[in-house]
Amino acid sequence: MLWVPEHCRDFLIIEIDSTQSTETEWENMFMLNQASSDWLKGRLDTGTYFDMLDACGINPFEFVGKVETHVELLIR
Repeated sequence: MLWVPEHCRDFLIIEIDSTQSTETEWENMFMLNQASSDWLKGRLDTGTYFDMLDACGINPFEFVGKVETHVELLIR
């Protein structure tokens, strides 16, 4: 059986190493995880979400692209 998360936002979760993370990394993780939920619900536009990812050092096209590819494979 294949496990699929209940909600797509679970694919966009940002995690950090809790033993070696700075306060800024924690804050960014919380901010980006809320932003992904807001983006998927249409409360945040794509440009803003991608700018937030980029500002935190995450390539938005690569990050979201991997999730998109994964979801497409699951749907097939």
